[in-house]
Amino acid sequence: LKELQTLSPLYSRTNIALIGPPGTGKTHLAQAFGYECCQRGITTYFLKLSEFRDKLEYALSKGTEANLMRALVNMDCLVLDEIGHCQLNTEETRRFFELIDKRYTKENPSTTIFTSNKMPKTWIEDFTDPESMDCAMDRIFDTALVILMKGKSYRGQRVKTISVEAIK
Repeated sequence: LKELQTLSPLYSRTNIALIGPPGTGKTHLAQAFGYECCQRGITTYFLKLSEFRDKLEYALSKGTEANLMRALVNMDCLVLDEIGHCQLNTEETRRFFELIDKRYTKENPSTTIFTSNKMPKTWIEDFTDPESMDCAMDRIFDTALVILMKGKSYRGQRVKTISVEAIK
């Protein structure tokens, strides 16, 4: 994990997949990588997959999807958080593939970071065009670093529990 500080995945055009149960630090690590990119003046964008879907739906309704896709493709570091927490319809899945494909063929340094509670082989279940998603997966994991997170959630450690007994 210390190697991530060097941003070597960015310069080697390696995608990163952070996979594991909720609360194990996937999003935190993705944000830390993105923050380090920002500190070095590297263009970075973070969005949840559901936000990608919502932005895409809006852009499609306004006819501005080309602008959205161009902006996301041009980011040096793109973080797609929470893969598997929403469904993408056929058109959205095809646009997701287009995004991945165009980032895959970019010449300058770039990385796409994915976080998910699900193993990558099950991601396809949330995309309604299996052929497009299969092609996207092929590109995502052509050159990738997969980090499997384990452990208990760090959330909920500050929960206070108080028992109260009512007496007549």
